[in-house]
Amino acid sequence: MMVEIPNPSDAKLDEIIRRQEATEKVLMHLLALSGQKMVWKISDMAEATGYSYEFLRTKGRYLLPRFGESAYSSGAARWPVSECLEWMAKSDEEKRGAYQEHVRQQMRAESKKRRKAAN
Repeated sequence: MMVEIPNPSDAKLDEIIRRQEATEKVLMHLLALSGQKMVWKISDMAEATGYSYEFLRTKGRYLLPRFGESAYSSGAARWPVSECLEWMAKSDEEKRGAYQEHVRQQMRAESKKRRKAAN
């Protein structure tokens, strides 16, 4: 038996997005009030996801926000908690696909740079 999932209207989707954003703001406010970390490092992501630190730094980079690149220009790789939670909400398949596209774009850019240097 096939179950048909109704398509929500644009207004309903807008409402869901608005509520999610409001919930995220409340969570960040509560974190700030409680003195909890507002920024997560790889070790925090490892604890939250159940993967080891070593796995996330090597084979599991696709599981990290920005594929392991820090949201900040200096210091250790780290990200705002809200970005980490948003990334963790995505499926592993979505993350892998995004990572593969990221790697393809890096390879194209590197190839273009080499061709330009050779000319």
